[in-house]
Amino acid sequence: MGLYEFVWYHMAVVLRGYEVKLFPFLALFGWILLGFREVYHYPPPRISVVLYSVCMVSMIAWIATGFQFNDLGYPSFSFIGEFFNVVSKASIGIGYALHIGAR
Repeated sequence: MGLYEFVWYHMAVVLRGYEVKLFPFLALFGWILLGFREVYHYPPPRISVVLYSVCMVSMIAWIATGFQFNDLGYPSFSFIGEFFNVVSKASIGIGYALHIGAR
């Protein structure tokens, strides 16, 4: 999930003008590297590859539809943003869980 949050936040920096927060994300990047260390020796099962692909496609579609997301500071609710958030976050998390479980 750290990888998802890392990618999402940096997309928000580029596409939405969020402030760059260096130190918290450097610490998170360490956890991402530890997660990669657990699986990079093992080829992912096909289902993980499919789920990783679903995550990438949903992120690209999210950007193509305007990268809307729900923020506590705004009263409006974006159903499409929430849909892409859930699909991309769930697919990468489940894909990684199946990948690490396959070894």
